[in-house]
Amino acid sequence: MMISDKERRNIVRKLREPKDSLLAYPDDELIRLRSEVRCRYKQDLYERLADLIEHQTCTIESIIFHDEYDAYEVELSCGHSIITTGSVEDLAFCQYCGAKVIK
Repeated sequence: MMISDKERRNIVRKLREPKDSLLAYPDDELIRLRSEVRCRYKQDLYERLADLIEHQTCTIESIIFHDEYDAYEVELSCGHSIITTGSVEDLAFCQYCGAKVIK
């Protein structure tokens, strides 16, 4: 699942808020951190932090031109298919999951 920039900014804002000592109650601090970064039940904390830091990416798997629509169908490695009448080279992000298209 792609993380929006709005969600990313909200979490960063929470993480930057003043806190009590991290050493006083380490277990409570870990629980609070998981909550603030919106870590889902049984989701790995490190995986969630990596998702927040780095945008997900995908690549173009195939391009099919449809004469009848004068449009391109672009299959992406994220599993989505995008129809565009513009240049495939201008495709920067998947409109469904937000993954950055690496060319």
